[in-house]
Amino acid sequence: MLLDRLLADQAYILSYWLSSNDEINYRRFFTINNLVGVRVEDPLVFEAIHAVILRLVDRGLVTGLRIDHVDGLRDPHAYLRRLQERVGGNAGNGSHPPFYVIVEKILAYGEILPSEWSICGATGYASLNALNGLFIDGAGCKKLHQIYESSIGSRAPYEDLVYEKKKQVMESLLTVEMRSLGHYLPSWLSRTGTHVICGEPTSRGPSRRP
Repeated sequence: MLLDRLLADQAYILSYWLSSNDEINYRRFFTINNLVGVRVEDPLVFEAIHAVILRLVDRGLVTGLRIDHVDGLRDPHAYLRRLQERVGGNAGNGSHPPFYVIVEKILAYGEILPSEWSICGATGYASLNALNGLFIDGAGCKKLHQIYESSIGSRAPYEDLVYEKKKQVMESLLTVEMRSLGHYLPSWLSRTGTHVICGEPTSRGPSRRP
């Protein structure tokens, strides 16, 4: 049929939307299929997707940039350095101030931004999280714990619960991403002289006693 031939000529295949977590074959933002990751580490791709932004910066119409989802990049450090170089900012050589660039990054408790990143800071999630504490009455914490524990039927430690739920996300929503990582793992390990036997990493180099 004409429709079958037309679909066969496309760069994609039709698929049931609920099967994307098992079948998708491109990088995406979490489980949002229409936020596709592109190879921004490729200079040609970088120039193409930043063309309009760079023109606006050159004309002085834009004086700052916010980079969302920076953790999704293959090499955030290299990307931010290249961005500073293209907008005329300091990429780490200290010759002049950096262009105003901030990144959206959710910092874990105790985590700090990498000092080598060519940025002026983050979007402020950590500060907002601290400020939100001003609007929370600590006296109600015990009652909330009781309600939550009665609803789930257990008193699992918070850290254990977080660990189990992260595993659940990896095994359900991010199945295809985990499979992709597993596919590339042997080649990554071979570059470092490491191989895996029975699930345990083992160095191929000469053994040394401490």
